[in-house]
Amino acid sequence: MSNGQLLDIEVRDEDPGSKDDSIGTTSLPISTAAEKGTEDTWLPLEDVKTGRINLKLEWMYLSKNALILEKTIKEMEKRNQQSNELSSCLLMVNLDSARELPRAKKTMSEPSPYVKLSLGQSKFESGIKADTDEPRWEQNFRFLVHNPNLQTLELEVWESKSKTRIGNLKVPLKNLLVEPDLIVDKFYNLVNSPSPKAQVRMRLCLRVLTSEYNQADIEEEEEEETPVETLESKESSVDPVAQQSATSADKTAKAVPAVVKKVEVVKVEKVNKVSSKLPEGQLIPPMDSSTPIKDSDVRQRKSPSSNQGGLYGRGRIQITLRYSTQRQNLVAVVHKCVNLIPCDTDDNLADPYIKMYLLPDKSNKKKTTIIKNTLNPVWDET
Repeated sequence: MSNGQLLDIEVRDEDPGSKDDSIGTTSLPISTAAEKGTEDTWLPLEDVKTGRINLKLEWMYLSKNALILEKTIKEMEKRNQQSNELSSCLLMVNLDSARELPRAKKTMSEPSPYVKLSLGQSKFESGIKADTDEPRWEQNFRFLVHNPNLQTLELEVWESKSKTRIGNLKVPLKNLLVEPDLIVDKFYNLVNSPSPKAQVRMRLCLRVLTSEYNQADIEEEEEEETPVETLESKESSVDPVAQQSATSADKTAKAVPAVVKKVEVVKVEKVNKVSSKLPEGQLIPPMDSSTPIKDSDVRQRKSPSSNQGGLYGRGRIQITLRYSTQRQNLVAVVHKCVNLIPCDTDDNLADPYIKMYLLPDKSNKKKTTIIKNTLNPVWDET
């Protein structure tokens, strides 16, 4: 879902010893690259008298076909002799939970653990879970991979109060290449841990980056791996999960977004596909440690309410909001509504539209088009 998203670029002048100076900014809608597949353009820099920047963009799809990896790597190396900065794959990590973590030797107090993840130069840290030897993080991380045959995902579990490492493990990415759909979902044994039974549960999903659209892979991928969420209609409320959710339209784009955001969710539920448009990126649904692992299951923890009519019984709305600090613009993408209340007495339908404005002065009002005779309208308007 590329509608409404911009790629922001800022050119800066490096100044050792002091703050770097900005020498121009610009932006480009990523929908242009999504529609064309590739984009090679010169953009004028804003906030300066002169200056342009040349951008070459390519819209990449995610494939679970390991057989195309060699071709992808060869194309990558052909484009750049020093190709360590280019990527052939995307690794999606769902850090779910841990169990049997070691306690303090003298006091037997429970640890407050957190996890460090690293792959090449990319490093992430999870949140701290206070006073528990069975923490549940339910956090997602993404790594761009240069060559999965040569790289290893490294994980360390740390105790935040004593600032000591209480276990670690390494996962060679080449192991995923022989797994069904390039996915591993299991408990991993920690090494170098005072507790011999210490384990961390992760779901690893490897996807090969390719510019070639493969309908079979994409459709199956969408059904098996992409959680879909809609928003409850509530004034001044936007759920961050919806910024990654699917919307209705033709299947024209499914690729790696310019910016990948975390997805944090709460309660397990089977996810049903409610829209036909491909999402902007593949999300890894968090797992429920109390349930058996099934390769075909899609699991998502979400808010306890399952009322399709929303919290107030008036339906649900899906909106994406984005603010560009460089351009000082607020971009709102109105996707759709579901289960609206009927207003027409003759056919129990409605002719809905959306009005938006900024408080408190209600200036700069915006209005969508009117969609006739439906309680589940789809706009996808920016």
